[in-house]
Amino acid sequence: MTLTGMFSVSAYLFIFAFLFPDKPSDTNCKEVRIIITDKPEYRLIGENQIRSLIAKAGLDPTGKPLKDISTESIENVIQNNRFIKSVESYTTPSGNVCIEISQRIPKFRIIGSENYYIDAEKTKVPTANNFTAYIPIVTGKVNEEFAKGELFDFITFLDKNDFWNAQLEQINVLHNNNIEFVTRVGDAVILLGSLDNYKTKLDKLHKLYETFNIIGWDRYKKIDLRYDGQIVCTKK
Repeated sequence: MTLTGMFSVSAYLFIFAFLFPDKPSDTNCKEVRIIITDKPEYRLIGENQIRSLIAKAGLDPTGKPLKDISTESIENVIQNNRFIKSVESYTTPSGNVCIEISQRIPKFRIIGSENYYIDAEKTKVPTANNFTAYIPIVTGKVNEEFAKGELFDFITFLDKNDFWNAQLEQINVLHNNNIEFVTRVGDAVILLGSLDNYKTKLDKLHKLYETFNIIGWDRYKKIDLRYDGQIVCTKK
């Protein structure tokens, strides 16, 4: 190493020692900072619950030397919570323990013999009392395989379509995985049938809505989309 290089390294070490006079291993934890990276409307678990998880496991790092804190153990405890998608914990030279958390994002909720969410990664997630964001509700005879398969794809399509995303109110699953649903406009039950060719069926319904804008929305109690080339409407 040249003399100039040695001088540069020495200067760097001097500056670092001046800015951080205590080694991280000799510093106590001053604060635990919990950073939830998801949008506030998708808050399945809060900061206080995270702190409680850590405390119950005897891992509260506050006041402890950083060298004695196992950030990996903290991560493992939090990761075991089914609302958590990922977690990263680390210490800072200033004496903080930071915990960055990404939660699971519910896509729709199943209400039936069993209540749960299906998240954006097709994972089954338990319900949360404090979660109030709008997501589609699915009732009826729903098995998990159907929920993670055809139903997931159907709801994903609705989510990405501005018109249907605004219209969807509730989906009900009948026997043989046939579908009926209600929309925000009107009170008719829409019988979709199987999810085969659901895009074509919804296109028919969209055209019918254009007619309803003229004749009114309160004439029918059921709209049946199961038949090719036609729509069967049952009057009230």
